Amino acid sequence: MENEFKCEICGTIFQSHESLNQHTSAKHKELIKSERKPLNTKKIRNWIIFILVFVGFIWLVVYGISGTIKEDEFCASQSAAEMNIGSHTNLKNHIHQELEILIDGERQLIPSEIGISPGIMRPIHTHDSSGEVHVEGPCKRDFTLGDFFDVWVKEFDSTKIFDKTTQNGSLKMSVNGQESTEFRNLILKDHDRIKIEYISNK
Repeated sequence: MENEFKCEICGTIFQSHESLNQHTSAKHKELIKSERKPLNTKKIRNWIIFILVFVGFIWLVVYGISGTIKEDEFCASQSAAEMNIGSHTNLKNHIHQELEILIDGERQLIPSEIGISPGIMRPIHTHDSSGEVHVEGPCKRDFTLGDFFDVWVKEFDSTKIFDKTTQNGSLKMSVNGQESTEFRNLILKDHDRIKIEYISNK
């Protein structure tokens, strides 16, 4: 019949939905309770762990990116004479140049370990007295020939080299065989051959 409602548990027929609900609550209360599934605490715990790990991962990514940006900004703005790269690890920049300095035809010694002392390594330094300059750093940025002389703590610009000035002689510079007027402002590039020559007035 159209208005009959059947109990799915015992098959009893009722004339109204309300009567069926009363019957179910009175006769099958314990059975309904037993059929209710208990909370799956293991599944809930696994979801909580997953969410915590996911949030932690996102935090690490965001923190790592922001930390890298801050580190790169600091690296890009700090002077070479104050920067300490510490060692040859985690380098994003590693190039070399050959530097030769002549005063009145006499080749000048460029000492080993310029920019290196216990616990300190400047981004521009030497390892030996061959004239090879090492440019290394934790970020991509330009260093200049002036930066090298600042690390060396020696005078150099378009008017002087060490204690020799253009008032008493001539000063010229070439890069890869071509004359250059950049002097201190010369941006150091890989495999550059830099020659600085001072000739005293006779």
